[in-house]
Amino acid sequence: MKLLADLKVGRPDCAFLFSGKLDSFIDPDTFNSSIWSPIAARAGMEGTRFHDLRHFYASHLIANKETPSHVREQMGHSSIKVTFDTYGHLFPGSGKAASSGRPLTCCGAKKASFRPARVLWPSPPVCFDLAI
Repeated sequence: MKLLADLKVGRPDCAFLFSGKLDSFIDPDTFNSSIWSPIAARAGMEGTRFHDLRHFYASHLIANKETPSHVREQMGHSSIKVTFDTYGHLFPGSGKAASSGRPLTCCGAKKASFRPARVLWPSPPVCFDLAI
């Protein structure tokens, strides 16, 4: 943020870092062609969009083990569902990382957690092993 603040120094009358005509909103197409594309080209990142910076920031937060609620707040999402629908695959414990190649067994999980308060039947519930 300091970098952005430093760039804005000397323009106290304008609320925008990159402004259009009459210090108002800049047209997105003009921003892309006149500002973003030349910056991306000089950085060797041709083909990237300005919006890709938003995804980079979110993935950086997740890689640094920020909580899903913090990521949601930073991204301005209306709900945690939006965050997980967009970035859920990046959170630890999702997809192949969660399974680690081990077979999924319902029986093992149920046996480990089975502690009846009162015995209503003589044995644990029936379960099935699902090998993936």
